[in-house]
Amino acid sequence: MTRKKVAALLGILAVAALLVVLRSGDPGRGKGYIFDRSHTIPVDAVKNLRKKVREPASHAMKIDPTATPRVPPPPLEIDGLLSDGLMNHETLRYLRFLHKKFRKSIDTAGHLEEIRGYLFSNLPLDEAREIYRLYSDYLACEMALTETAQLWSKPETPEDYIGLLRTMQEFRREYLGDDTADTLFGAEVKSREYAIRRAVIVHTSDMFGREKEALIKSLNTDIWGEDGAVIEGIHMPYNRYREKLAIYARDFEDMTSESDRATLTRELRESVFPPQVVARLEEVDEKLAREQNIETTYLQMEKEILDAPDLTPEEKTESIGALQDESFGDEAEAFRRRKAIQKGLESLTAGGGKT
Repeated sequence: MTRKKVAALLGILAVAALLVVLRSGDPGRGKGYIFDRSHTIPVDAVKNLRKKVREPASHAMKIDPTATPRVPPPPLEIDGLLSDGLMNHETLRYLRFLHKKFRKSIDTAGHLEEIRGYLFSNLPLDEAREIYRLYSDYLACEMALTETAQLWSKPETPEDYIGLLRTMQEFRREYLGDDTADTLFGAEVKSREYAIRRAVIVHTSDMFGREKEALIKSLNTDIWGEDGAVIEGIHMPYNRYREKLAIYARDFEDMTSESDRATLTRELRESVFPPQVVARLEEVDEKLAREQNIETTYLQMEKEILDAPDLTPEEKTESIGALQDESFGDEAEAFRRRKAIQKGLESLTAGGGKT
């Protein structure tokens, strides 16, 4: 069975947003979206894409595929994935939960039989039949897609990655029908397309931050419509802050004043973090700056001692030790250990690693 290949194919685009930063892309090109704002996909479905599915304890028992369905069956409590009907934008997560739960099956037939037994032992009869039919179609489609994709060209640019997403979704539409394919995979494809397009804007090197912010705002509206503001809050604050630094990279590069850089850094932090976090970050900055100044001063004075012609080697060692105690206080011993390790590594490197 080629379920591992299926999983590999589904993961191709998971790193696309990371790979794309290494390639050039025009953020103004390719506005033929696969899923735009006219395709209503709940933001919650996007938020939930990477969340694990946990089954209730009543479902975790060993299932006999030949067992008669229990009446009444236990309620389906798997994060309410099917609470809006058997086919919704969360259903794909349930199908993948089933796939993972029985991933150690010997072959496709055995895999399907195990899933059939599980469903018919835990769901009402009509629901079990429908989910089993849907899973069978889903698995067949993804396996066929894997085989077909081996003939496609390897994507090299952001546009290529989006083209691959589009081709994969068109394949699913032809195999499963538009409604089924778009309902199952819409949230995933839309979020990945959005991530690629956003990454191109963020990492374009010849644009200033305000220009990028305007393009991102336009992208949010194009793809998410009224949910554009909501989608901005999906990522954790620290990740948003790192993205802000990338968005304003050229602004920082063009600044010649440390004061201007500090001002912009504060503005970006205030746009992401609450005041108390901004204050703590500034305290860390000040501490690091003090430590850097202390070490810079120490190295200058250490060099003066080492270059002093009227001191013996023993006197130099004693003077450097006293200077370390004065400069680093309680951290002097830790500083000496770091210096010893660094010296050992340099010696090892200089000797080509030979002993």
